Amino acid sequence: MSRSRTIMKCVRQLRTLTGAFMSLLAYEACFGYVLENDALRIESASAEAGFGIVSVESKLGDGARFVYCDAMASSNFWALTFSRVGGDNQVRKVVIDNHVAAEVKRVEKNGDETRFVWQGIRLPDDDSGYVDVIASVVLPQGAADSVWRISVENRSTKWALFETMYPRLRNVVRPGEADVLMPYENLGARLLKKYNGKSRNRQCQWGEFAYPSYYPPVAAFMTGNSGMYYAAEDADARIKRMFVWDVDAWFTTPVENAGVIGKAARDPGYPVVIGAFKGDWWQVAKRYRRWALKQKWAAKGPIATRTDFPKSMLEPSIWLSWYMETPQGMSNWVSRVRKDMPDVTLGLRWYKWHSGGMCLNFPEYFPVKPKVPELADYFRSCGITVMPYTNGRLWDTKLISFRYAQSDACMKQIGGFYPDPYGGDKAYGRHDFAVMCPFAKNWQDAMSEFTERTFKEAGANAIYYDQIGCAGYRLCFNPNHGHTVGGGSWWADGYRAFLKREHDRYAPMNIALTTEGTAECYMDVCDGQLVVTAATGEDVPFFPAVYSGYAIYFGTRQSARKAFDPTFALMAREFTWGVVNGWSDDWYPNRWGTEKRTAEAAVAFARAREANRDLFVYGTLEDELRPVSPLEMRTHVWKGTWTKTAYTGDVAVVTGTWWKDRAGKSVLSAVNTTDDPQTVKFRVPHRKDVCVSRTFKPREIVVERY
Repeated sequence: MSRSRTIMKCVRQLRTLTGAFMSLLAYEACFGYVLENDALRIESASAEAGFGIVSVESKLGDGARFVYCDAMASSNFWALTFSRVGGDNQVRKVVIDNHVAAEVKRVEKNGDETRFVWQGIRLPDDDSGYVDVIASVVLPQGAADSVWRISVENRSTKWALFETMYPRLRNVVRPGEADVLMPYENLGARLLKKYNGKSRNRQCQWGEFAYPSYYPPVAAFMTGNSGMYYAAEDADARIKRMFVWDVDAWFTTPVENAGVIGKAARDPGYPVVIGAFKGDWWQVAKRYRRWALKQKWAAKGPIATRTDFPKSMLEPSIWLSWYMETPQGMSNWVSRVRKDMPDVTLGLRWYKWHSGGMCLNFPEYFPVKPKVPELADYFRSCGITVMPYTNGRLWDTKLISFRYAQSDACMKQIGGFYPDPYGGDKAYGRHDFAVMCPFAKNWQDAMSEFTERTFKEAGANAIYYDQIGCAGYRLCFNPNHGHTVGGGSWWADGYRAFLKREHDRYAPMNIALTTEGTAECYMDVCDGQLVVTAATGEDVPFFPAVYSGYAIYFGTRQSARKAFDPTFALMAREFTWGVVNGWSDDWYPNRWGTEKRTAEAAVAFARAREANRDLFVYGTLEDELRPVSPLEMRTHVWKGTWTKTAYTGDVAVVTGTWWKDRAGKSVLSAVNTTDDPQTVKFRVPHRKDVCVSRTFKPREIVVERY
């Protein structure tokens, strides 16, 4: 009996030593391999099961498991697409994944890096050469992040690598059990609480997010106070798509020279980071901010220290949007607005200033309509930023000039341009526009020409390039444009080169460049980014939390003619997030029946922004207001002017955020969204011992330092 106890004690000690050793090394067990440190535990299947990722555990906070995947699930690690163009000029593709047959499958360990290796893969109908794949995971001791890369050695002379899908995680969460931070076009993300696992069935949500565009390449999955961070940290803003497809997640990346035999790149060119964190989505934004502010689009530093940031974008405290019917009508409208808020700096985006109407004749905007230069001169003399609408992406295929411009459009793999249909005036009808290649010099020169003429002939001191910041890429396979065909960084590089040229020229003249959407990779060469999409109840201020102090976001896409309560709640929410309110194309009084109370609220928010511009332009958005006791939530319905879809959202009776000003002091920005006094008890950030009880007056807008 004594000998038996001694043996059991030795066994327990051996298990303890083995457990400590396993935390440093990947090991093969009956179920596969484990990579582990103090923050993360990543489990893969055996070689026979394709090394598929079956579990990722976040150890921070209370700890939580993510990824609930059967070892034999298809593509639960990586998938690769190969392509070739046949003699009939048709593209053929084949997809393989980590379950593919290979002559050798093995795991290699080198310090903190674990390499999963597949050697000797045969592609279908091809005896010309083998394919080798290395999927690597780096998990340093003491780190909260793991870094994932994939590399492909392709010896085939019949197939070329086209795109990678990596790292592919299946069943990341169980439906209804976790909160998911998912990319979204408003301000970067939505927080889907107790996510139901159906990304394609939620309002305006398809689970696929192109980059570069107004989507950040970031998602996060949270259970309790423990979460998993999932992001592409790509310093060159390469072409890619992020998928949060129901409960799966992965990045799909067309490689450089995609589909070109003998020239296609071996890998996507950037790492994916999977990390553990404690807390909520604000910690995700802070984590991404630490990386993002080291990238080239933040290299100029914060707005406060920049000498090239035009006041014409910095100063407006409300934005207006107008479709010119007659010069006199427009002048009267602006005069009404100025009368209501003579003490507020206005910004004006101007449609239909040119001969082609709103959605016609891109990029042939000229000549300008009569009285446009005189109106622009008058508006600028009143201190208004005048920003005409242009389009930085499309060419009207009905124009004779397109015959000459067609070679500068993005070209498909087998030739031809990508048609992008839009509706024009009733007399003109719906027709196709071509997506132009941003790397093509002729297209950049065309944009430069209409930019110059807009400032000279329309008298503007800002310009709006529609779609540059929001619309996703089109692959281009024209070798004459000077970029790698298919994937790569050329899409962002092309636009950045154009915008830098124009910014360097016009910023010293106090002329601003703006675009639609919150694309991060252009923010150092584009002074303002329009938030244009209809608001939803799940929106969170992800990009303001990441880039506050470095970028200006403007526009609340909610017409002032809508019901007062939901409009006020939306303006309050966006105001506390640091967004410049406005984008209304109506004003009280007018024939559309705008509520006087709504117009008065817009004036109040504009004045509050004007008085606190220094905070919202130069400060840092730190956190949301977190009352000691939960506040009453009231449900509002928002509907954008151009969409039939209505969105329901809950807003607290007092909604607010915490900022840090340039002096490092905590500043509360909060609004009572009701007609009743509201008393709120809360603690002050960085001074947890200070608890404040404050009564907010009805509809009170507060900016207070603590």
